[in-house]
Amino acid sequence: DLEEARAIAQHAVALAGPGPAGMPALEALGDACLYLGRLDESRAAAEELARRAEAVGDMHSYVLGRVNAALAPRYGGQVIGPEAIADLPARLSDPSPTSRAWIAYTNGEIIGDRAPDTALAHYHEAIRLARSVDSRFAEGVALVSACALQARAGDVPDALSQFAEVIDHWAKLADN
Repeated sequence: DLEEARAIAQHAVALAGPGPAGMPALEALGDACLYLGRLDESRAAAEELARRAEAVGDMHSYVLGRVNAALAPRYGGQVIGPEAIADLPARLSDPSPTSRAWIAYTNGEIIGDRAPDTALAHYHEAIRLARSVDSRFAEGVALVSACALQARAGDVPDALSQFAEVIDHWAKLADN
């Protein structure tokens, strides 16, 4: 129930106050709003997450905030340029494979149908990085986007065969 998740996350943000304790709730709020299509709210939560995370040096949460702040308008149909997150790799002294996977995934989403081959390369990099540290959610999201893009770009038979891998991935994740 995404509306309930949103309400709980809003309550948690309010209870936690302005410091770093509210960062997990901000991430949950941003995600719930993203899934609900409340893109302005999602972006605002993501920007606040990035601000708080940067203030305390939590670079993974900072990356999540920045990429979600770029994804929200993109999912709303806005054309977002790669400059939206281009500075992230340089700002992170040693980004984790999971953070790098989210950056690669977001680059794929930003480029999307405008440059499908480049977007697919970003998705495949996200999958590789996520698998290297068993970051199964990041891997699954990138798998879905890669398959969907392949289907839209005209390689339907290959996309269909890869959707079986995607379904298997999510089924295994649900069993854990």
